[in-house]
Amino acid sequence: MLEIATPFVKKAGEAYLLVLQRSSEFETYTPAVNSARELLVKMDPQAVPYEKGQLGIEYHRVDWMGLSL
Repeated sequence: MLEIATPFVKKAGEAYLLVLQRSSEFETYTPAVNSARELLVKMDPQAVPYEKGQLGIEYHRVDWMGLSL
């Protein structure tokens, strides 16, 4: 890695870690959070010790009464 890129890579790792912390705090797991987790694991596998390839599922509320949501 080039020396000039080192501070930017470090800052990116901190930003990815912050995304994961905030998503855990607010219990929101969006595709952006998943990509941040994947990129952080590529940068530093030890930064995310709980990374075991979790899968997320999409769900939508069912309009079971015919009401518009």
